[in-house]
Formats: sequence, structure tokens, C-alpha cells
Amino acid sequence: MILPAAALVAGLLAVSAAAHGPDRNDAAAFSGPGRVLRVDYANDYFTGTDRYYTQGIGLQYFFPALKRDPGAFLILRLPGEDYDAGLTLRNSGFTPSRLTSDAPLRGDRPFAATLTAGHVVVSRDRERGLTMTAELEGGVIGQAAGGKWQQVGIHRGTGNQIPRGWDNQIRNDLVLDYFLRLEKTLFRAERADFGAYGDMTAGTLYDNAALGVSGRVGVLDEKARRRFYLFGRAENSLVAYDATLQGGMLNRGSPYVLTSPRIRRDVMRADVGFAADWGRWALVVTRTYQSREFIGGLSHEWVELSVIRRL
Repeated sequence: MILPAAALVAGLLAVSAAAHGPDRNDAAAFSGPGRVLRVDYANDYFTGTDRYYTQGIGLQYFFPALKRDPGAFLILRLPGEDYDAGLTLRNSGFTPSRLTSDAPLRGDRPFAATLTAGHVVVSRDRERGLTMTAELEGGVIGQAAGGKWQQVGIHRGTGNQIPRGWDNQIRNDLVLDYFLRLEKTLFRAERADFGAYGDMTAGTLYDNAALGVSGRVGVLDEKARRRFYLFGRAENSLVAYDATLQGGMLNRGSPYVLTSPRIRRDVMRADVGFAADWGRWALVVTRTYQSREFIGGLSHEWVELSVIRRL
């Protein structure tokens, strides 16, 4: 489905409440035009903590044949033929600030895990400096996502304290989300660029929206044999609903969730990192800071490592 760019910009900027989860990366940076495989691993172990968004594993695979998928009409894109399509798979785990209690920690984050698969399209209007990323994803939040056995297994294998409390995790429920991001390049030079973006997610897992700015410095030319650049992003989100905090929308039988008045509606996030691109292989390292998500909570940081292989 194609929409005029001006209408999309206006729509995104007009959203007041109703962006993405912490595990969503910048898919547009290394999409297509051929086959591209990306593997992401995020963990707060790299920042010396073990709480909140504690682990995320992601796969992305872009390949030209998917552009002919009949289901692609459900995914918005900019006019024209400059676009790439791919599949995604994500598994994320969330915990409270302490893992030593069998009972729920009242006022703290609940245990939660998600497992989702998606269809993503990245489209571009290079003349106007516009990039759109749209994704439809579905899956599950709850025991079926495997958060308990993953974290317990990792802690047991590394000789760390076995987490307790996963029996109180948010119960199984449907995940069906639609994500949309529109980016506009405002300044571009040979060794630097700067832009702004807006994004939103609507569905059963996240309902929120964000506005942000981003920039890069270094070797940016996509035709260069080798690239290396530093990047940074800063955004502010307005949160309407977060099932990893409040429980699923359909199954209200979770033993412990945070009530709506405890959710912070204004959340800030900042990413800094670097990308090294050798042509067939690329590496991206991102450190993320996120402000408090709920009343009485703490800010949080984690690091994500991404390996990209052009096939």
C-alpha cells in the first residue's frame, strides 16, 4: 500500500499518544537491495545490571523475492520502486530489579517475555531524503515465549544466582502490532548527516509514539568499499499502553502487573554507537540509555551487538 509522503509526515507529527519496544533496531540502515541477514543480541550484562529489558535476540532477513509477496499490500511504503522487504524474528525478556524473590515485587516491573515474527518493508525517496520503515508483526507474550528457561539456563550455565519469580510472569496473550517510522534527512555532507524522525506502534503489545533526531559522522558513502561511522539518536516517547508492564489486552489473568496510574507516559531514550562496514560483513555496536518507565522505577542501559552479512 502506497501513501503520499506529505500525508504521512503530517500524520506522524499529529500523533499525541498511541513507538516501539526497546528491542526494535534501525532496520533501514542495512536493508537490501540484495539478500541481507542481520543478527542482533542485546543484554544489560554489558552495562553491569540485570533488570528490566535484560535480553533481546533478533533476526532480520531481506531478500528480493519477498517484494512479490501478496501480503505486502498490508505494509505501507513510499511511492516508487526503491524499497526492500524482509522478515523479522524477535525474542525479548524483561525482569524486575531483583531476582531473589519468589513472590511478586510490588511496585516493580513484572517478569515478561515476548516472541514475535514480522514482515518489514523499507522504502525510500532519495530526492526528498525520506525513508519509511513499516512492519506488521505477530506472536505471543507470556510463558510460550520461553523467557524463564532462557534466563535460568544462562544463569545456571554461567554460575550465577538462579532467578526466582518467573512463575509470576505475565501470562500468555496474543501480540499483533503495526509499526511505522518516517525519517527525513535535514542535512547531508560528505562526512556527516543529520535528520529527524517520527514513529508509532499500535496493537496489543505497544501503543505509543515518538519524535527524535539522529546523526552520523564518518565514512557514509554506501558505494565505499569500507565504511566506518559514529552515530547517535535521541527521542522522546509518549506511552499509551505497554503490555510488558500492564499485561496482555486479551488475557487479564496475569498474577501481577503494573496499574495504569503507575506508568510513566513520557519516556526518553538515547542511542550512541558505531558501525563498521567491510562490504560483505558489517558490525554495529549500540549503547542505549532509557529513562524511567514507571513510577518508582529506575533508568536503564544496555548494549546491543549486531552482525550483518550480505549474501
